[in-house]
Amino acid sequence: LAQNILGRIIPGEKYQFGFWTSITGVASIDFRVIMRMRFFNNDLENGPCHKPICNFFNRPLRKNVKANGGNWQQVITEEFDLFGDYTELEEYGEIDIVLFQLLTRNMGAAGEYSVTNFEVFEERFTNAPSSSMIPSWSPTNLMQEHIGYIVKYNGEVRTVVRAPFQIDRTGESLSMGSGAEYQLCEVDEVEGRKAEFPNRMNFFIGGRCEPIRHGNPAVDIDLNFVNLTSLHILDLSNKNGTSIIPINVEQTYGGDWLLETAVQDDVCASFPSPYDNDYRGGDPTNPNDIPTRFTPDKPVFAKFPDGSYGLYDSRLILHGNTLEEPVADGGGTTV
Repeated sequence: LAQNILGRIIPGEKYQFGFWTSITGVASIDFRVIMRMRFFNNDLENGPCHKPICNFFNRPLRKNVKANGGNWQQVITEEFDLFGDYTELEEYGEIDIVLFQLLTRNMGAAGEYSVTNFEVFEERFTNAPSSSMIPSWSPTNLMQEHIGYIVKYNGEVRTVVRAPFQIDRTGESLSMGSGAEYQLCEVDEVEGRKAEFPNRMNFFIGGRCEPIRHGNPAVDIDLNFVNLTSLHILDLSNKNGTSIIPINVEQTYGGDWLLETAVQDDVCASFPSPYDNDYRGGDPTNPNDIPTRFTPDKPVFAKFPDGSYGLYDSRLILHGNTLEEPVADGGGTTV
């Protein structure tokens, strides 16, 4: 396992981290963690070495770990200094990579091990390759700079994710190519990254209702992958003219927002009616409404002042209920 962490570390800081492993087929494994910094040296006389390329190494872990019956166990490194304040070397050349490597030494041919749940104490290292206690077949970071996957629901854009969906039980990456489709069998309408139970979005795969790692993805309309002209977007990015407050915080972990500012009539008129997406059919307010559950309108997104996006919940229909004009039953018949 190897990963370049140059862009995610702090010069001069001390680090300590751990990971979980399961070992089978052998009695024990000698684990090694090696940190390598490669430096392109332009000053062969005064630079850190007298060669065009200088390599520096740090070995924070040399440990023999027993198999422990194949059970998961945590391995923790010593605290270590990551090459000091290496920015001082930049007057002599350029730092190319700082490579994190996890490897084994003299492991028997029958030996197998899985690693997961990398944890860096004080949160100063990098995003862990996995936030699950389940092993991953692809333990390095799955996110790539110029790759994104448009996720659609019922044929309409829902969000953009930057890494493939993974089955949480096995770590298997799912196909995200054009035409790939998956059937939902369970989902919580909460952002997986915010919830205490992150794996509550399940797909039917191989006859099983499989939890998907990291759960329900956040709404993200990435302009590098989505054509905005094909979407309904309400621009709420003006901080001075927009009032948005969180609601249902305990239930949705801050994922639900209520717009308190009036929206211009001409803008509202250009968006689909929320009644078209009301799956319940007619009610006293809209007695002739016909449910269109299987042919819903295009979704409506909102762009918030911080540049993030939200998705309008078309099932929410607000009825006026004031002291002067109360709803007779408090709205009970429409819930």
